[in-house]
Amino acid sequence: MPRKPVYEKHVGVSEKVPDSDEWSVRLIHTDGSRTVRIVGTHDDAVKAYKQHEAAKLLGLTPYAEIMRGPKFSDLVELAAEFYKEQSEEKETNFLRKANRMLPRFGKRVAAELTTVELENWLLDEADENEWAPGTQNAYKTAMVVIFRQGIDANLIKDNPAKLVLSAKDANRRMRFFSEEEEQRIRQVILERAKRFRSDWEEQLAQIDIAINTGMRKSEQFGLTWDRVHLRDGLITLEKTKKLMPNARRARLRPRSIRPGRVSQQAFDG
Repeated sequence: MPRKPVYEKHVGVSEKVPDSDEWSVRLIHTDGSRTVRIVGTHDDAVKAYKQHEAAKLLGLTPYAEIMRGPKFSDLVELAAEFYKEQSEEKETNFLRKANRMLPRFGKRVAAELTTVELENWLLDEADENEWAPGTQNAYKTAMVVIFRQGIDANLIKDNPAKLVLSAKDANRRMRFFSEEEEQRIRQVILERAKRFRSDWEEQLAQIDIAINTGMRKSEQFGLTWDRVHLRDGLITLEKTKKLMPNARRARLRPRSIRPGRVSQQAFDG
């Protein structure tokens, strides 16, 4: 029967399970946190520990920093590419949020960030900057996308941002045009139409429909005439995967039926 090898004790190195010959190394990182990693043989563990400590003394990237996985900033770069493929505007909006997160989380190892850390930061920022619930939720969404890109790239396994609590819907601000704001918009349309010699009646019709139906821009300008029922005063809006899981209807008020006919006439030429 082969004799069990005897190893010299070494600081930071231990056998995970007795007689398993799988050795782990306990490493102290530059931020003061500690990590235990299974490395392999006893010699490998000792080598990893020495490399880590030597790199810290020389001001180089420690061995353990490499082993721990990608940093939060690496996932931000992946997410930025994801948004860039969609549009420049989405990329810009994302980077504005990400740049606020990077000073706090940029150098942290992504896999070691917790839901509690992310949520506490989000709540502190929302209180300090008096964010509306919609803004707070937009930052949460950006966090979710950042970690999701890391998962898709097989760099991390979990998404701690998914469990961050969203701001309550009840606290959202409802925005309405005042009569003064509506009149100002109409005046601007008339002035621009006169200046550029465009069809002011058609442009006012677009505003009337938007105000009186509450449709989003993408909904209004993505409509096809087979979903507009002027006689019944209804518009059928198609369902979308995220914003509208179910199809819904927008009611055409008397003020918006006539503009609808104006738009139809413009379409028919």
